[in-house]
Amino acid sequence: MEDTQQPQIIKGNPRYCVILVAIAVAVVLASEKWFFPWLSEFSGRAHCEKILGFNGADVLFASLVIGLPLGSFLALTVWLAFLSLKILKSRQMPPPGSWVCRDTVPKTGRSVIWRAYLGLTFPAIGIAFLVWGILTFVDLKKNLLEPGRERVSKTCVMKDSDLPNRSSQTTTRR
Repeated sequence: MEDTQQPQIIKGNPRYCVILVAIAVAVVLASEKWFFPWLSEFSGRAHCEKILGFNGADVLFASLVIGLPLGSFLALTVWLAFLSLKILKSRQMPPPGSWVCRDTVPKTGRSVIWRAYLGLTFPAIGIAFLVWGILTFVDLKKNLLEPGRERVSKTCVMKDSDLPNRSSQTTTRR
């Protein structure tokens, strides 16, 4: 016997899409204006900096190879798990109360349940990529960063006048 009750149509609101696009544009513009110029300037002198006792080049490389994928993975996983649990609870996609841009008739049935379970298995793929990123970082640090550090550490020459409360002698920072 089939369920004769049709799910309620979820009313769309284009304002939600406009809000999301505006947020995305603001993030991109802020990145272009402040973050990427800072990153470009810092990457040129990262090997001369110490961050919490670690070499700046190591911190920069680890944040790009491990930190960025991990942060993206965690954000996407939390959102996907929350959505998948709502779909399993309501047994329809999109679940009630979802933001949609146009009027949408929710889908129901076995395929929706399978999609929700598939969304809950997504973290396994992300963990595999995270392990790959960590192994890549360790390998590249050992084979690329460590041998090259001796060559570039000689370029970290600063005048003491660049440092606070010093005379104008030249020193080498390592």
